[in-house]
Amino acid sequence: MSRTPVLVALLLALVVSACGGDDLGDVGGGDTAPTTALGGGDDADGEGTTGPGFGQVVEGSIDLSGAVDAGYALPSDDFEFIVAGGCQGDQFGVQIQIRQDGQTLLNVGAGAEADLDGGELATLAIDRVRLTQFVQEDGSLRAVEYRGPGTLDITTHEAPNELNERRMGFTLTAPNLEGDDDQLLGFVADILWVMGCP
Repeated sequence: MSRTPVLVALLLALVVSACGGDDLGDVGGGDTAPTTALGGGDDADGEGTTGPGFGQVVEGSIDLSGAVDAGYALPSDDFEFIVAGGCQGDQFGVQIQIRQDGQTLLNVGAGAEADLDGGELATLAIDRVRLTQFVQEDGSLRAVEYRGPGTLDITTHEAPNELNERRMGFTLTAPNLEGDDDQLLGFVADILWVMGCP
């Protein structure tokens, strides 16, 4: 049996259970996802100061090249990043959304076999990164999908018991995602996320 359906099922289960982030609701780009932009999180130190809460993005950037040339970065007044996923046994999955004015612009998912418990760092080969871009055309919304292999490099991983103190930094790279129209898309995401696998 191919591992891809198992990894996709795990990724969806992680997203639904929100074991590392927020419930994305309709991951296909509906308007049901909560807003979890940079900052404004829970009281992280119990002394009245606020910071990003568990599941929120501390900082991040996403760059697209090839079929689409675009860049997104936090902090931003225009965009928000929503990240969900996490660890379950020997599986790790992550889902990234970029939203603007309540609309999903980009949705990216990747999963791999990896035991990251205890704050492990790793460089993981991803069999399939799936990216969906939502494009407004003539008053209607069209989804354009790209798929291909990639690499997930986990560069920071701090997993203390206090949820708001956890941090996971990663770079997800997929230089040759193939689109429905056979065009190639390059994708790089650098994310620092309030999440960790204890």
